[in-house]
Formats: sequence, structure tokens, C-alpha cells
Amino acid sequence: MRSRVARQVVGVTLIAYAAGFVFFVIHAIFTFPAREVMLAFQWRWILNTAAAGLADHLIPLQVTALVVLFSLLVGRNEQRDAGAGPYGVIRSVLPVLMVQTALVVVVIAVVLPFWHDTADATVRQTVTARELRRRAEEAERHGEYSEAVAAYRLYLRINPSDEQAEQALAEAQTRSAAHTPDDEVTEPAPRRRHTQFRDLTAAELLSRSQAAYDGQEYFSAHYYAQLALESGQVPRVQAERLASQAWDRIRRLDPDQQELRERDLFRHKRAAYEELVAGRPIEAYYAFAVLAEEYPDDRDVQRYLREAEELAGESAFFIDELKRVAGHPGYREVVFRNAVDADGDERVHELVYIEYLIPTRGGVYATGLEMLRYRAGTRVEYHIAAEYAKLAGTNVIMRALDRNDPQRVIEPEVLRGEFPGAFSQVFSIAAQTETLVEFARIRSDMANGSLAGLLRLLRSDHDFGYERAELRFELMMRLLVPFSFIVLSVAALAFGVRLSARYLRVPPMLTAIGIVVLPLAAAAGYSLYSYVWQVVAGIIALQLPLVPGIVLLAATQTVMLFGVLVWAALGPVSES
Repeated sequence: MRSRVARQVVGVTLIAYAAGFVFFVIHAIFTFPAREVMLAFQWRWILNTAAAGLADHLIPLQVTALVVLFSLLVGRNEQRDAGAGPYGVIRSVLPVLMVQTALVVVVIAVVLPFWHDTADATVRQTVTARELRRRAEEAERHGEYSEAVAAYRLYLRINPSDEQAEQALAEAQTRSAAHTPDDEVTEPAPRRRHTQFRDLTAAELLSRSQAAYDGQEYFSAHYYAQLALESGQVPRVQAERLASQAWDRIRRLDPDQQELRERDLFRHKRAAYEELVAGRPIEAYYAFAVLAEEYPDDRDVQRYLREAEELAGESAFFIDELKRVAGHPGYREVVFRNAVDADGDERVHELVYIEYLIPTRGGVYATGLEMLRYRAGTRVEYHIAAEYAKLAGTNVIMRALDRNDPQRVIEPEVLRGEFPGAFSQVFSIAAQTETLVEFARIRSDMANGSLAGLLRLLRSDHDFGYERAELRFELMMRLLVPFSFIVLSVAALAFGVRLSARYLRVPPMLTAIGIVVLPLAAAAGYSLYSYVWQVVAGIIALQLPLVPGIVLLAATQTVMLFGVLVWAALGPVSES
């Protein structure tokens, strides 16, 4: 009998879940936000929204299924067995309920945030796609066909099924080719890999420098010696001697004995290298980029171009990087307080606003960034705005460069006040970029953020200006779900058994009618139950740290579970 009851619990609850999913699919179809989500994403939004709705209502569906099962099916058939009784039924069903509770934990902790994020991503991608389409059409109207081609390509990455956009792209490509001179560079240079030489030890660098010097490769010898000096792990005298000798050879080389092309290469290469060693990597990058196009096989040029690009990336980034990430979803209106070092003055505050934060595998970018630093009760020290920015580590880089045009530079603007010291277009934030992205993801939808993300933010050294009690509250509400599932499941089982004791043969018509409204009643009851525990969890989160708060909450839930089990086991036994 016990195994049969357990199978019935599994079967009836699965039927309830399937019926619930069908209901939420139908509901999502009728509530599909056509203004916010493109038709290309319609079913992705519908299915993920329906799945999230099902996960959010698992407990009312579970309660409905168990009440119906134990009041009408198990109650009429198995309860006649005098050896079964409520205790026997509970003992046979409890393992099934425990397995279901474990699955609920997985759904709440892992799967539900994914469903919510996927549905939200369709909204974000729709906003991005429509902006790209608008930008492409506007560029066409102004005759900027190369810009239109780039925008259409990005748009079609998001919505590849748009045949009209494909036709518009083909027309824009034709017109762009007709308006582009043969010698015009239309594609940006690909991003090169970071140099590998900074991973070498100081001794290896010094050895390479000596070998290059002996082989009359004086540029390489000077370069390796400089890197060895920067490491500070070798005798300075030896490294300085090699660097000095190599530089002296570079200056004394007589290019008159070389061909005209080699003489020109030598002169420009030396000038570019002087920019690099003088600490001007951006100027060196542009100089080496020109040489790389004319002398693509020169190893020195390629090596120093990579090194210059890496060093330039510490204070600037390239505009074409933004074009590559334009189709990626991100997070809008990210606002946080940046922890500042103001010599212990607690009156100094710094606020950061990011209109759109775009995390990608290649980096994290921001558009519409503003920073405001002020002293409470006195004045604004500075207010800075940057159209574009790149975040790396704890740095916010606000200077954007064009790979092919050194004159095109997008720099931040000081709207008010004065920036302290030299304004280098690089701003520091207290948190790592990965932590900031996690914060933006959680803040965009706190109630549906991942459990792991909430824990990482809570353990972080930075609160971003928000109360940590809010994070503790969300964590406690997540932990309440599995407790609520098992407690209310046992309560529903006991309630069903009590109903079955009232009618062992045919239930009255009122009971059959009640089945129709039971899901609504279960949903309303669970909403009230959740509200009560939200109040309790909120009080605990405000008064206690995370671990004591969770222990207290778990203790109250354990007591509730024990009480419900006792109430269920002491229920009436059906008469034969």
C-alpha cells in the first residue's frame, strides 16, 4: 500500500505541475508585451516566463494536489485499511516529499534565476536591437552607408530572421562600396594579443637581452634590458649596462649603408621606440601601427606594437571595441556609492551613475557614466561625465581612441568643480569589476537574483551604499522556500486525510465544486503565509547578522515542521 500511495503522490503532483505550466503558458501568451519584446523573441519569453511562473507557484500547486489526492483518492481507498492510519500514510509519503523538497532547492537556487534572467534578456536585447535599427536607418538617411552597414550587421546578430533588414543591409553595402575609395581603410585592425614577455623571469629577460646584443639585434636587447630593470629582481648595474650599450648602438647605427626602404624603416622605428621608452604608449601605438601596415613582416615592429597597445590600454581603449559589444545585453541605470579615501573624513561621498553597463567576455563597458564627489553640507568637489568608459580591475578608463585616426579622441568632461591633480582619464573604484557586475545583476532584479550572487555580494567588502540587511532578507526568503514546501505539504496531506474521514464513499457535491476553487484558495493562503514570514524575516535581517538570523529562522521552521507532523500523525483514522 505504501509504495502505491507514494506513486500516487508522484503522479498527481506531476499532473498538477503540468496543468500549472499549461496555465502559465496560456497566461504568458495573452500577456505578451509586444511593445517591449520583439516577435523574434516571443516564444523564448513565453516559455521562460511560464516556467518561472510555475516555479513561483510550486507550493500552491503542491498543496492543491495533496489535498485532492488524500481527500478523494487515498482517503476513500487506502484509509479503509485499519493498519494504515494517518501515521502509516505519512511514513510512506515522507521520502517522496523530501526528494521533492531537494528538487525545489535546485529550482530556486539555480534554475529559477536562469529563467527570469533569460526572459529579462529578451527585453534588454529588444531595446538594443531597436536602437541599432534606428541608428542604421538614420545613418542611411544621412548618407553614412558604412555606419549603416555596421549597425545592420549588429542588428542581424540579434534578429537574424528579419528579411527586410537583410535587404537593407545589402543595399547599404552596395551604396557603401560606391562611395568608398579603393584605398580607404574601412575595417578596424583586429585586436592583438597581449605580449608574452612580461611573463618571463628577470634572469630570462637579462639572458635574452645579452643574446640579442650579441646577435646585433639592438632594439630587442634594449627592450629586454628595460623589462628586466622594471622587474627589480636583477642587479641594476648589469641591466643598466646592457640597456645603455644597446641604446648607444641604436644611436650609432649608420643607416646610410642600407637600402632606402630600410633607412626609412629604421628612422621611424627608432622614433616610435623612443616614444615607447619615454612613457608615451599611445603615441608609440599609432607610430608602430603605421609601420606595421607598411612593414608587416618586421618582427620588431609587431612586437613593440603589441607592447604599445597593452600599455595604452591602461589609460585608454579603442572605439571599435564598443561597436563589437553594441549587441550585447546589459544593465540600465546602475547607481552606487564608491568608497573613497578622504583621510578619514566621513563627510566626503562619491556617487557613480552608469546609464548602461555591458559585461562581455572581452571586457566590461559603460555608456553614459557620471561621477559626483561632494562634501556633505558644503560643496561639490567635482562632477565628471563620460560618454563611454571601459572597466578593468578597479579602474574606470574614460578615454576612447580611434585605431586609425589619432585625432579622434572621446574624452570625459568635467561638468562642475575641479578634478584633484592631473586628470588622466582613469578613475578608481573600490570594488573589482566582477563584483560591480554582480551587484548590477542583482540590483536589476533583487527578488530573482541567484543565491550564489547574493552570497558573493554579502561577503564582499563593499556595500555600494546599500543596506546589507536587504541582502540578508533576500537570502532568508530563499531559504524559507524549501521549509515552506515541506511544512505546507505535510499540512495539506493531514488536511486531506481529515476530509477523507468525513466521507468514505462518495463526497458531497460541495466538495467537488470546492476542487475548482482550491488552487485559488491555496494561492491566496500561501500569499498570506509568505507575507507573515516576510515580516518575520525582515525583523530578523535588521536585528541579527546572517548566520544567527538563519539559525533562528531554521529553528522556527523546524518547530513548525515538528508540530505539523504531530498534528498529521494524530489525525482521525477512517472507519471501515
